[in-house]
Amino acid sequence: MASTYTDNTGIEKPGTGEQSGTWGSTTNTNFDIIDDALNGVISIALTGDKTITTNSGSTGEGTHKVLVFTGSLSSGATITINPNSAQKVYLVYNTAGQTLTFTQGSGGNAAVLNGTFAWIYADGEGSTAKVTAAEFVPADGTITTAKIADNAVTAAKLADTAVFASGTKMLFQQTAAPTGWTKDTSHNDKALRITSGTVGTGGSVAFETAFASQTPSGSVSSSVSGTVANHTLTTSQIPSHTHTGSVDLRTNWESGTSSQSPVGTGDARYDGSGSSPSFTTNATGGGGAHNHGWSGSVSSSFSGSAINLDVQFVDVIICTKD
Repeated sequence: MASTYTDNTGIEKPGTGEQSGTWGSTTNTNFDIIDDALNGVISIALTGDKTITTNSGSTGEGTHKVLVFTGSLSSGATITINPNSAQKVYLVYNTAGQTLTFTQGSGGNAAVLNGTFAWIYADGEGSTAKVTAAEFVPADGTITTAKIADNAVTAAKLADTAVFASGTKMLFQQTAAPTGWTKDTSHNDKALRITSGTVGTGGSVAFETAFASQTPSGSVSSSVSGTVANHTLTTSQIPSHTHTGSVDLRTNWESGTSSQSPVGTGDARYDGSGSSPSFTTNATGGGGAHNHGWSGSVSSSFSGSAINLDVQFVDVIICTKD
């Protein structure tokens, strides 16, 4: 009966009665395989993708318990566990500079981020084999700020939806959207308004247009209309003046009758033999003031100094979580 090998670590099982004189070498190799499987640590320098193989009857990379990956990768690498029929449990430490993806078949892969430890399990189901990374779920309240090293939690270590749900909108003071966000370009040159109700948009004047240096100018016009009121002048309101005239004072002395009132007395009586004399009345009137209503219009203009409304600002962008 020929030797056979264990499925997962390749330990040799010598056939009955075989390997006379070589039993010790086979046994020692088996012990080395067992030792590697229990506590063996191997360092593997990576320059790209890598296959980790477990050989039957001999030690190798695949027989070790702890796999330490080193290197300076510029992009992620795929680590294939071979054969795909071997059930394997590895403690992986990734220091290769990029994320490592472990695969064994089409069933599913496990990623180990750079700078982290992870337990991975390969189920050995052949072409449909799956590799799973063990997840550590801490109890509520056990991870405090004091237990997290400075800069230990980076964006690469957080799932895309670990902090912000997809569709969340936020402001960023930078030109380009950060990784995992999309820049919203539907708004430009606008101010922000705080509202207690439903959010919306409005207004018609751009921010820079409204808040610019402005010089007030224009004109003011007024009109007053009405009618002139009637006003009867009193004597005191009439300018001082006199009147002139003549009087016909002829008298018929012969008949002893008079058609006009005589002027003068005694010898001074007028005998009506000449032309009528002129006369001037006494002055009257006080020249006082009086009022009249009026109608018309008033027009005026104004000018002023420039008002500088060019306020300082900081540009921000709106981004939506992918």
